[in-house]
Amino acid sequence: MDVSDRASVAALAAGAGSLGTLRTIVHTAGLSPTQADAARVLEVDTLGTDHVLAEFLDLVIDGTVAVCIASMAGYVARLTPEREHALAVAPTDALLDTLGPINLDDFGGTYCIAKRINQLRVEQAAGPWGKRGGRVVSISPGIISTPMGRQELEEGDGDQMEGMLDISPVPRIGTAEDIASAVAWLASAEASFISGCDLRVDGGVTGAIRGLMG
Repeated sequence: MDVSDRASVAALAAGAGSLGTLRTIVHTAGLSPTQADAARVLEVDTLGTDHVLAEFLDLVIDGTVAVCIASMAGYVARLTPEREHALAVAPTDALLDTLGPINLDDFGGTYCIAKRINQLRVEQAAGPWGKRGGRVVSISPGIISTPMGRQELEEGDGDQMEGMLDISPVPRIGTAEDIASAVAWLASAEASFISGCDLRVDGGVTGAIRGLMG
């Protein structure tokens, strides 16, 4: 399936609905800067979250949880508060137009913007999901040892990522298990009062970067 194609996501939701009650959905599909050009990264990473949350909404019952994987990169996106508000509330089919012209040669910057939009859209989706008894949250991983993460280290801006690891308060690369544990907790009854927000699972590196940026 293709999360940037709403009809494709609708078909997945219909298939899921035929299997029984929707308890948890974890949306992980996305592209990193070394995997596609900037325009495709924007299309998949920006629209995918909206399509999943919209098409699965009719399956939501009391206790259903959606966990969307964003990225710590969203915290370094340079968007004004006014632009963030516009991107948070725009209809899905107008989202990329609302974003307006950006530098498609800046693959890293484009990725940061897409992930910030993910965080903003999760905040907004919490309302409709909450009316049906569901919750929506996002997780922003740091540098994680997955095939995608290793590809970025080897083929992307590896020096920058190594520098981030050097300043991380938790001096190691993250693991898939780190993210899975956070997902399991957010989807559990123990996190039943948490919705419409983002959880950074990044070893503290976002805070360290902000400290350096002043």
